[in-house]
Amino acid sequence: MLAGGAIRKLRQDEQRYVALLNDQIDLVSRVTNKGKILFANDAYLKFFGVTKNDVMGSNWHPLAHPDDLDMIYQRIKQISLKTPVVVIQNRVYDSRKQIRWVEFINHGIFDAKGTLLEIQSVGRDITDAQVHVQEIDFIAHHDVLTGLANRLLIGDRLKTAITNAKKNNKKVAVCCIDLDHFKPINDDYGHSYGDEVLVEISKRMTSSTRASDTIGRLGGDEFVLIFNESVSEDDQKTTIARLLVDICSPLKLSNGIIVSVSASAGVSSYPKDSDLPDMLLRMADERMYLAKTTGRNKVIY
Repeated sequence: MLAGGAIRKLRQDEQRYVALLNDQIDLVSRVTNKGKILFANDAYLKFFGVTKNDVMGSNWHPLAHPDDLDMIYQRIKQISLKTPVVVIQNRVYDSRKQIRWVEFINHGIFDAKGTLLEIQSVGRDITDAQVHVQEIDFIAHHDVLTGLANRLLIGDRLKTAITNAKKNNKKVAVCCIDLDHFKPINDDYGHSYGDEVLVEISKRMTSSTRASDTIGRLGGDEFVLIFNESVSEDDQKTTIARLLVDICSPLKLSNGIIVSVSASAGVSSYPKDSDLPDMLLRMADERMYLAKTTGRNKVIY
């Protein structure tokens, strides 16, 4: 049994420890192995806009973004005597109910048998860094002018589409589209006005296709459309026909001049033509050029 002086010293030590944690700008918390909050420092409470009465004994789950919960659970399961520290980056809702990215360094606390009892967590807001990473990733995978998928992302999406189609016994189609009569616009009015045409055509193509399909720009005035495995051949043909009609619609440049272009297209498909992404793109490209050299403004399958 502890004497009164020893008890007072323990309480004083605990108060100093809590005061030290409350002085931290990081989000410090301690939870049970079931997720119930046992302690949260002042920075934690302020960040999430809650009080001690709000959170003590309650679960941390409502503070996290629901789409990240499964990932968080899986990462927490990895905490063990062999891996006592696990770092998790996930989205949360701050005091203004806005989504923020936080990196939590989670330390497991175990009993003598190695059973996880509690988790002490230190979190830090990494939203700005995460946004920067996402911006860099977007630039790396998208066309600067139009915002469409670039060649790198097109290749990744096509590879994924083929993999999924193989698993589900479905089909994938690739459509290469090249604008007809685009060069005279660049030559007559300048590349800045040619860029206006490319941006407007990109918008039309995006609005004419499903969000689940991929629209990309290969370069110049050449675009590509990837149909995923859930679309029928009839729907493909309907979509491509609608695209060509939309592309042909006259558009007004910022200088007031109205111009028109048309488009030629070539289509290849898995499994009929190939199961290799590069081969499908090449075959669609060859058929597109055949369409251009045999009359333009048409599709060759």
